[in-house]
Amino acid sequence: MTQTLILHWNGHGWKRMPSPNPAGSAHGNSLLAVAADSASSAWAVGLQFKNGVWQSLIERWNGTSWKNVRAPGPGPSTPSQLNSVTAISARDAWAVGSYGNSGARHTLIEHWNGKAWHRMPSPSPGVEASLFGAASSGTSVWSVGSFTSGGPVQTLAVHCC
Repeated sequence: MTQTLILHWNGHGWKRMPSPNPAGSAHGNSLLAVAADSASSAWAVGLQFKNGVWQSLIERWNGTSWKNVRAPGPGPSTPSQLNSVTAISARDAWAVGSYGNSGARHTLIEHWNGKAWHRMPSPSPGVEASLFGAASSGTSVWSVGSFTSGGPVQTLAVHCC
């Protein structure tokens, strides 16, 4: 099965960093995006196969090591994943992705407030919607993705704060 992989550029070459595999080595763990707001604060997001379901995965760099952080997600039996993360400061980060529910796929936005991740309300048009990228200017956050209602796939842009 897949395991997390984090590489760090030390100025001369890439070095593999130890990273948690919370679902265990016999299960799947994948990191899909990383963002840092300083040398001692970074986030990596993706998905893990836990309790028979793909669930959101969040890991944090504290300047010394990577640690698993609880992802609020939609619930332990609902499939979810985080595709992108943007870090504004040690007290402000955003992660985006999607979750499945009743045969549909919905957008997923989570926010770090300096103490914990919280699931935020997000628009989810159509029957299949997902967010794939997140960016911040420091005063506003953008996310992009796609959605469909059974017809052609359409672009989706979300702006917050």
